[in-house]
Amino acid sequence: MDENLKKLKMDLDAEIRKMNSLDDISREKLDKLLGYVDIKLQKPSDPANHDRLIGHLEDNIHHFEATHPDLTMVMNRMLILLSNLGI
Repeated sequence: MDENLKKLKMDLDAEIRKMNSLDDISREKLDKLLGYVDIKLQKPSDPANHDRLIGHLEDNIHHFEATHPDLTMVMNRMLILLSNLGI
C-alpha cells in the first residue's frame, strides 16, 4: 500500500502544480490533505489519521469535482485505495 500511496501522492502533487491559480480556501484544503497523506505514509496504522484522510479526500473531491476533474480523479483513486484497506 505504501508504494501505491506514494505514487498517488506524486500524481496528486503533479496535478496541484498544474493548477495556475487557487483561492485561499482551495489552497488550504489541498495543504491539509497533503499533510494527512504524509502522516499516513509515516504512520500507516494510525486509525484516527486514516479517518481524517478519508474525510478530507471526500470533502476535496466534492470541492474540486466540477473545476478540476483530473485532480478529482487522482483523489478518487486514493480514496478507493484507502477504503479497500478495510481499516
